[in-house]
Amino acid sequence: MPNDYSIFPTINATLNGTSAVLLVTAHQMIHRGRMAAHRALMLTAVVTSSLFLTSYLYYHWHVGSVRFQGHGWSRPVYFSILISHTILAIDRRGDLLHAVSLVYGLKVSPDLLLTISCSRTL
Repeated sequence: MPNDYSIFPTINATLNGTSAVLLVTAHQMIHRGRMAAHRALMLTAVVTSSLFLTSYLYYHWHVGSVRFQGHGWSRPVYFSILISHTILAIDRRGDLLHAVSLVYGLKVSPDLLLTISCSRTL
């Protein structure tokens, strides 16, 4: 009996969207001085992003490459997003930055993180 992998795109989109919402909310929390909420949201974002990556790789390991079937305005939007993600995936310097940030964020004092974060803007 063949396996049905059709649920994975929905799972992946949900995990990825959840991660984005968590990151935006965490950014708002740090600017409001809510360090504990910021830390919890950031850790949850790391977990949901890791689950997304695991699910994404599992899906594509079993299904392979999938052609985009959209037409009209959605096609250039899709390929613009795909190209930017591909470029960012090739540039592995971000992986080191993420790992260092995670370890640093878990070790340093909340007051120092708040000072650093509030002195910067997006």
